[in-house]
Order: sequence, then structure tokens, then C-alpha cells
Amino acid sequence: MKGYLVKTSVFVLVACFIISLGAMSASATDKVKYGGTFTFNHGKEAGIIGFPPLVKGWNNEYACIPLETLMESDPDEPSKIVPRLAVSWELAPDKSHYIMKLRKGVKFHDGTPFNAQAVNWVIEKYKDNNNLAVVNVSSVDVLDDHTAKINLSKWDNTQTYYLAGLYSSSPTAYEKNGEDWANYNPIGTSPFKVTEFKRKVHLKLEKFKDYYEKEYPRLDGIKIVTISDPMTASAALKRGEIDAWMNVTQVTAAEIAQEGNWNVSSGYGPYYLINYN
Repeated sequence: MKGYLVKTSVFVLVACFIISLGAMSASATDKVKYGGTFTFNHGKEAGIIGFPPLVKGWNNEYACIPLETLMESDPDEPSKIVPRLAVSWELAPDKSHYIMKLRKGVKFHDGTPFNAQAVNWVIEKYKDNNNLAVVNVSSVDVLDDHTAKINLSKWDNTQTYYLAGLYSSSPTAYEKNGEDWANYNPIGTSPFKVTEFKRKVHLKLEKFKDYYEKEYPRLDGIKIVTISDPMTASAALKRGEIDAWMNVTQVTAAEIAQEGNWNVSSGYGPYYLINYN
């Protein structure tokens, strides 16, 4: 596999704005291969990637691998929200609350259960940090282990999207180790769990054997390296030391694409958006 190059543009995952663009060798896309470790370079070093309310900007591109959201965008129809950790959600007729049903049999990477108590906990943390995603959420009632009532102070037509983008992380790990530790140690529910994080060097993840979708993951692991110098990253890509390159400048991506051995992909969407009332 020669690699996958990622330039700089923007695509939206529910409430998270993710900045990226990339390329992979043409031969690598010809056949499906399972197993092994997928290694890619991210042009920007990771910051806080473990404590959901403080994950910002491009750090979402790291955090979204070990952490999962309540819902997600449909890959084929991005404006459509589909289940992930929440299997269903219903807005009350008077729009005063949502009833959210949660997926059963889900574990965090530390072995503790994902449940309505965990949803309540993380929403309270989002509220404590004045995160705009929960500005209209007044409280959460735990109706049972897999049902949460999310009470609203008011509702608008962006609320479902904001709730969809909330990451879930282990309350037990946070309470045991503290926020400073949690900032850099994501304990989520995803197919991949973090085994080592060295800032400015790499983030290593391995297959989570207790993942609830038993047919996944199909990789043994993922390794994200940090090579900020474009010449060094370009050389690593061409030598086959990395399989992909994320957050590449437009100029560098165009130069590599001209060689004809690479598939370059980009997302789209607004970089910044200002709404006036």
C-alpha cells in the first residue's frame, strides 16, 4: 500500500466540524484487505482528545476514533441522522424533552457498562463546561439503564444535531484518574481502544475485542503519527512508511496528485459560519 493523502478542507460530523483532506495510492483502493495496522500521518499534533466537552477543532479527528457519539451522520446522506449509541430518540409533542433509547450490551474500553447513567454524566460535564451543544438542555432523567429523558429549556431545529454529536466516555475512568488524565486518555466504546499516546509523536490504537458489533473492526489496529514538516511527510508516504496523510496543504496535495499514483479526496463545508439574529 503506497498511502492515502489528505489535504485541508472541511466536512461536518453532526455538531463537530472536522478539518481534513486526503489521498491514497490508486493500487491500494483496488482490493479489500482485512487485518494489519493502518498507519496515517496527521499534519497537526493532537491536544485534548479524551475528555469530551474539551475536544475542539481538529482534535475531533483523533477523538472520533476511540470515542463514539450518540448518533451520527449517514455516510450516504450526511443531512440524515442515524443511530449509533442511541438506537432511537423521540421528541415530545410539546418539544419539552426527548426520550432516548440506548443500545444494550455496550462496554467502555475499561470494561464498565455504557448506560443512561453514563449519558447523564457526560451531559452534565458538557453543561459544566458551558458547551453550546447542551445550552438548551436543562437536565437528564434516568428512566432505566437504557432509557434517558433529556429535558429541554427550549427547543430549536438544531437540537437533534447537537445531541447527536455528543461523545461518550467512561465516567468510572474519569472519577478514578481525574480530568487532567482524562484529557489525554480517551476511554470510549468504539472498535479501537488507545494503547499509547505520545503527543507530537503518535497515537496507537488496537482492536477492542468486546466491541458490540462483533463483525468489526476489520483492522487489527490504527496508528496516527505526527509529521508536521510536509517534505518529511511526503517522503514517508512515498516510501510506504505511512498509508495515508491527513491535513495536507492544497499545494502539497496537488503536487503529489500530479504524479498519478495517488487518489486525493476532500470534504466540503463552511470553515467558519456567523449567524445574525
